[in-house]
Amino acid sequence: MAINMNTFDVRRLIPPKVAYPLTENDSRLERHISKEFECPVCFNYIIPPIMMCINSHVICFDCWRRCISCPTCRYTLVKKSITRAWALERIHSLIAFPCKWEGCPYIASGPGRILHVNACRFYPTTCPLGNSYECSWKGIIGSLPEHLLQRHQKNVFLKSGITLRAASFTCSEKQEYTMVFIVNENIFKFYWSYNLQISTKVKFGMMFIGNGNRILSHTFTVIFAKQFPISQNCRKLKVMKSRVKRSEFEPFDAPQNSAGSPSFDVEYEELVSFCQGNHLDYQVIIEASSFEHTTSCNVI
Repeated sequence: MAINMNTFDVRRLIPPKVAYPLTENDSRLERHISKEFECPVCFNYIIPPIMMCINSHVICFDCWRRCISCPTCRYTLVKKSITRAWALERIHSLIAFPCKWEGCPYIASGPGRILHVNACRFYPTTCPLGNSYECSWKGIIGSLPEHLLQRHQKNVFLKSGITLRAASFTCSEKQEYTMVFIVNENIFKFYWSYNLQISTKVKFGMMFIGNGNRILSHTFTVIFAKQFPISQNCRKLKVMKSRVKRSEFEPFDAPQNSAGSPSFDVEYEELVSFCQGNHLDYQVIIEASSFEHTTSCNVI
């Protein structure tokens, strides 16, 4: 059976909360064993690959890459000689761990927990429109759509494809546009800007807001034309397509409100040629896909 990638929800793959362990003795034993999987640097439960120093002190892979010495015994970590805790990795899938995000009651073992963590509604985040509209909201990702629709309704769109207008595009030497799309419970931040005093390039980008989704990737397309809807007699059309960037920010204290690096850019004068009067009309389309797209540009 074919899967519609635009309506597919990753949470369908996540098993329900497991009723495990069965007895109080099992529970006590499991809590003691799970302590051995705590990273001494970030204090999160370690998932494979589980690294360790020469004295068998474990550390998660992300912290291992950043640390010069073992945080427990201070022995120098030799990065060319990779040492893994194979015994812990073998039993990792047998132990049930709680979700890493505060307030979430989910408990599971193996891949089920990893999938859940990447889609958990308790993931702490900030408002993606914070810098643009001086919003200091903080909360969980599950409450973000409600906040956006209440506080930033004019800059939030609930469709995967929409036609927009940049008013007075040709009248300003500097401008920045930021908006949010909520599509199938996924949240995307679309941004584009230009500053003619610095560069003649207009930069565009889109970012997935949240903890990241390792199963699905998305692409976004920006279409420029003199008139929408596009007719068969349209003589000039520009289509830019690129991959939606996946958020790599940590919760709260990282710059999630920053514009991020652009996915592509277009010459300002070229966009002026699509203007009707002083206004620039364009269309944004978001699509889900199971593979990574590269940026493409077509001019007809």
